[in-house]
Amino acid sequence: MKKTFIVILMVCLISILDSPLQAMFPKPEYAPALVIREIGRTELSEGHIQELQVKILRGKLKGKEYPAQNRVWAEQGYNVMADTGRKVIVQIKNGESGLLIYVSGKYRAPYTFAAVILFILVFAYVSGKEFFRGILSVSINVLLILFALLPMIRAGYPPVATTLFLCAIGIAISVRLILGGGEKFISASLGAFAGVVAAAIMTSFFSEYMDIAGLFSEGSRLLYTASHRLAGWGVTDLPGLDSAGIMVAALGSVVDVSVSIASACFSVAEEVDSRMSIWQSGLAVGRDIIATMLNSLVLVFFSAALPLMLVFQAADIPFIVAGNYDMLVILITGAVIASSGLVISVPATAAVSAWRGYRR
Repeated sequence: MKKTFIVILMVCLISILDSPLQAMFPKPEYAPALVIREIGRTELSEGHIQELQVKILRGKLKGKEYPAQNRVWAEQGYNVMADTGRKVIVQIKNGESGLLIYVSGKYRAPYTFAAVILFILVFAYVSGKEFFRGILSVSINVLLILFALLPMIRAGYPPVATTLFLCAIGIAISVRLILGGGEKFISASLGAFAGVVAAAIMTSFFSEYMDIAGLFSEGSRLLYTASHRLAGWGVTDLPGLDSAGIMVAALGSVVDVSVSIASACFSVAEEVDSRMSIWQSGLAVGRDIIATMLNSLVLVFFSAALPLMLVFQAADIPFIVAGNYDMLVILITGAVIASSGLVISVPATAAVSAWRGYRR
């Protein structure tokens, strides 16, 4: 276990120190600030510019007040409302005449932090002694995504193959933390990995034949621009990123199902007289779990499409148009593929458990 943590820490450290982004992007300073008052406004053809007095709340300029500007567009959905007394994020640059300060976003970090702390407290109360293993498993998977998956994809590694490799590592670590070593660990890990492999094969196939460009979101379009305008930027396979996201979404559910099935199979292995009986016991447990897991997985995908589906319904867009729209197609196929990986992990885990668990 100690060796595993050392490897993960080394990956994280290397990723941070060797980040190509540090060389490509000049880093302006950002800080939270309090809007003291509005000094004036400059009217434009599409909105206006607020002239503000702000107080910096963090960093080397903490406690000092400076003039700042906030661009307000006519389209209200894209604006940061810099009212007096509101906290915002400001960007600080060095200009020819001194510091230039612009409002760049809303300051939500305290509320996000409070939500995370609330979840941890509730989870600790409910899970009891399993709390540390659960938090550790989630933390390791998040670290793998942030400090291994993202840097490798950014460096030009193929998203699907890279995600599959790191999913295997994440599965092994998560299952080891839950079940320990031994035959149950092997059975659950192989069953979960079979589900992720199935999702990878399906998502690669559908991305190829459905001609998905991967430009359905604002983040994808920004990434597409970066891949063409920044020297040394290796991210070009945008459809592969969609596939990688589907595989990551399937990861947690297949691990949960595989662990439960492997535990059930090995608990009855000493009481039955054939591998078929063990396999059938695993399938019975899987059927009880899978309906709830599928419901959760599909609803997570479709919840992201609610605003889009509302627009289609309000505008009375024909199904032949809506049903072929990139974002909706990706969400539907993502839900189906991730669910298929979950379903496949059930018989796969039961089969491996029957093979490894039967000792007569």
